[in-house]
Amino acid sequence: MTEFQILGKTLLEQLFDKYRFTGFFQTFHELKKRLQIENSHQNRLMILNVLVSKTLKRAEYIQALLELVSTKHANEPISVQASFVRSLVRARHRLPDEPWQIFYGMVWRIIFQSEEHALRGRPSRYTHTQYFK
Repeated sequence: MTEFQILGKTLLEQLFDKYRFTGFFQTFHELKKRLQIENSHQNRLMILNVLVSKTLKRAEYIQALLELVSTKHANEPISVQASFVRSLVRARHRLPDEPWQIFYGMVWRIIFQSEEHALRGRPSRYTHTQYFK
């Protein structure tokens, strides 16, 4: 059990509770520091999801968040980057899960096609089924 499960709340729930009534830029500056020291990919994704929820669909907030992720966190695993983009798009459109599952699968197929095209004969280190589990 992690310390968050013992307390009865996940990190995501704790962050949402803490930053529920704070503005985007205050939350952004505090969580930006926490992102740099966080070791777990899963926890960094939770922090990014809290920031996505604070954007309120405002262009300047979204731009600040995208600049942070594309510069300071460009080396994040593809799964974290894809989940972040998916969360951002979902927050924008507020669609149910089913269409996004289809969209997610389509994006992966596109990625695999471009990866296979780029490799041309070199064996891929990933299998296609690895991403859909």
